[in-house]
Amino acid sequence: MLYSPMVRQTMNEKLRIYYRVFAPGVPQVRDISKRFTTEAEAQSLKREILMAYPAATVRIEKTDESGRPK
Repeated sequence: MLYSPMVRQTMNEKLRIYYRVFAPGVPQVRDISKRFTTEAEAQSLKREILMAYPAATVRIEKTDESGRPK
């Protein structure tokens, strides 16, 4: 069975995983950060927030391309 390039592109897009950093209640930090393509980028922002606000609750969530949790 042959697949067209459009089908492959659609299948690859569905497999993409994005990461969002949540830091509710932290001043000067949005509750939901921008979408990151790698977990390393999200971990970096999490460390940065925790260094500035050690008592903060910060979590990283995997999302699909529309922003819904996986």
